[in-house]
Amino acid sequence: MKLKKEQVLEFIKEYSSDFVHDEFPKITTRFLSEKLKMQRTNLSSILNQLVNEGKLVKYNGRPVLYQLADENVSGNGDVFEQLVGYDTSLKEAIASAKAAVLYPEGNPTILISAAHGSGVSHFAKTVFRFAQASGKLKTRAPWILWDCKTILNEQEKFQEIFLGDHENEGILKKACGGMLILENIDAVSERNLDWLLAFLRGEKIQGQDEWPWQKDYHCITIFSVLKDTNEMMLNLLRGRMDFRISLPSLEERSIEERFLLLQKFFKEEAKAMDRMIEVDTSILHALLLYEVTDDIKGLKNDIHTGCANSYVRSYNTGNKTIALLMSDFPNYVRKGIMYYRSYKNEIDVMIKNGCKYTFYKNQMLRDNKTAKKDIYQSIDARKRDLERHALTEEEINMAVSNQLESEFKEYFKQLCERADSIDTLKKMVSEKLISLTREFLLRAGEELSCEFSKEIFCGICLHVNSCLVKVSKKQRISNEEIARLLSKYPTHYELVKQFQTEIEKEFNVKFNVDDLIFLMMFLLEAKKDVDENKVVTLIAMHGSHAASSIAAVVNALSDDSKVQSFDMDLDKNVRTVYKELKEKIIEIDQGKGILLVYDMGSLHTMAESIAQETKIAIRCVEVPITLVGIAGSSKAAEMKSLDEVADYLQDNFSGLQYFRAKPAPEIMPEIKSETKPETEENDEEITEQTIDESSQEEDINEVFEYLGDQFPQFDIDLMKKYLLVIIGQIEHEMNLVLDEDKKIGLIVHIVCLIDKLQQQHTPSVNFMAYSVLGDFGDGRYGGLFEKMKIFLKPLEETFDVMIQDNEIATIISIIRK
Repeated sequence: MKLKKEQVLEFIKEYSSDFVHDEFPKITTRFLSEKLKMQRTNLSSILNQLVNEGKLVKYNGRPVLYQLADENVSGNGDVFEQLVGYDTSLKEAIASAKAAVLYPEGNPTILISAAHGSGVSHFAKTVFRFAQASGKLKTRAPWILWDCKTILNEQEKFQEIFLGDHENEGILKKACGGMLILENIDAVSERNLDWLLAFLRGEKIQGQDEWPWQKDYHCITIFSVLKDTNEMMLNLLRGRMDFRISLPSLEERSIEERFLLLQKFFKEEAKAMDRMIEVDTSILHALLLYEVTDDIKGLKNDIHTGCANSYVRSYNTGNKTIALLMSDFPNYVRKGIMYYRSYKNEIDVMIKNGCKYTFYKNQMLRDNKTAKKDIYQSIDARKRDLERHALTEEEINMAVSNQLESEFKEYFKQLCERADSIDTLKKMVSEKLISLTREFLLRAGEELSCEFSKEIFCGICLHVNSCLVKVSKKQRISNEEIARLLSKYPTHYELVKQFQTEIEKEFNVKFNVDDLIFLMMFLLEAKKDVDENKVVTLIAMHGSHAASSIAAVVNALSDDSKVQSFDMDLDKNVRTVYKELKEKIIEIDQGKGILLVYDMGSLHTMAESIAQETKIAIRCVEVPITLVGIAGSSKAAEMKSLDEVADYLQDNFSGLQYFRAKPAPEIMPEIKSETKPETEENDEEITEQTIDESSQEEDINEVFEYLGDQFPQFDIDLMKKYLLVIIGQIEHEMNLVLDEDKKIGLIVHIVCLIDKLQQQHTPSVNFMAYSVLGDFGDGRYGGLFEKMKIFLKPLEETFDVMIQDNEIATIISIIRK
């Protein structure tokens, strides 16, 4: 038999369900008393309980009114705050959505562009709830979602579907007074899109009768399109919508946001299964870092798959807690643990190693595993735990290696707690061991320029003492991890090896390789006594992720994981980029200067100005991968063959000398006497010079600007004057007009050639050029070889070089292509 409270709530829900397109009705106690045949005093008590539980809303007055609470509209706070990333990655999108909803006139049209699976429908649903909470839509307003791909090949039925007929109500009528979400709007023809937008704006459509309900029609319409839709269609849609929103993909979100998404999905699964879900840190690491297909939707589906498999596996146990195993997830998920070392510092802030995380409904609980006093026991327990996940031996070793540092820090902490003073230590270990350890650390301190704390001293003594008591031949640490540490810290290894020999001789024991590794890790805990300041490497590239991706790889592979990155977003104003680059350089400088590795000339120009402004020494090294890629793509677009594209890049870029025998002068902060005083006007002039360089158009002026940045030792304006004259003479002599590609090829090749000759580099041997030297005597190119010598003579004299015959042949071969 149902409780009275359940009967009351059930009646109110049933009564309110009839009001599907309006607000829920407000009900009095008297009304309920008559319908349910219950005393009003009892009803008041029940109704107040339901209000406290959030199931009803109470309106004080005469009479007091009660209304069913809508689960889609929260009266507390901003509904957008329930979205992961509401104050970071989604901040701009939410601001645009609020502006669209609160705009006072018309039927707003909103275009949302996003990657497939990145949460468009969820974001649209939240916009809908915001519109309800703000009073722009009624509580029971309709929410209609429709995929335009369903009529991809039936465009003639578009108006019929949206307007309906005498038998069926159209989509527009169904969505009236609410929100309409049209997915994949790019599948709709331009003609039908224009018709729909005209209808929403209340415009009279030529050749059609007016609809009586169009005048009072009100609807918030959201159009969604994939980010990888062709640019022409995107621009068409952007130009016709009132508001434009771009949602970030999972890859564009931070690791912190991805962890919040994991928590959200696990809580939802726990609630759906009515179980507590226990997750190991290795699973969380994998889910944070594996390459996801289908973006956020794919991540959610993979978590659902893992939870479902675990639920089935433990279905007959009757246990309310289910423990997820790595084998419960698709195989590609486990690959995420391979990337843990690259993101270790970020992840360890969020996820504490050696813990179990339990999710239950709206909670995430962290439970420290039983601490082991012996690090060897701790590693053994970790391996046994990972074996339950059906991981391979290689994957287990990788996971153990990834968390070795964290395991050691916990072990070191426990040792420090056991001996907090030398007096206590003397009661636990022998005087001889203390003496040998003291001599070892004095030697290591001199060799490594380090200071070793009392805690490190006590920790080594206690660790070695435990090794003397429990001699083990079993190897826990993988060979790969041992090799990595030995190659990274060879001096530490030699010091520890000598200490091992002394201990083994004195106490007649044998240490295994694990013991040596842990002794090395004790040494690595020491604080450096030398100056840490050094040159900082900064990778700066055009694009939103190029530099940061390369820096992440470098940091993962290098000994010193401190390479910095600067991504030059192409959509940003150049002044903004200049300011951000300047702030970045000031932030990372350690007093010994910046090595700027960059991809194109504008960054070099900015660096020169920043060096003068900030008095920070900057040395630039150009690696023009972006420019090479643009050139290659341009040639491929002309339907050139693979050999033609490769030859073009070889001819035009092979002469660039990024690391010169005679290095280019360092960009130092000192300003020479002839340099004009720095003023706001001068600074503005420098930044203005870089504006055109940000574009990808390869015209002649941009090439000379680029070459001017690349070869600052040249008077590029003078070089430009000579080269344009030479090109004009060639065209006149041959009675032809060289296309832009050939002009650019000649300009880049000749400038690089002169630079190479000035620095007395041995000319490159061009066998193709030698093979065609004999072809220039006859035909259209007859006499051009000798003419070219005459054309190039002023250039040779001005820049004090001598261009050999084979180089002239190369120049002519470029013209002949």
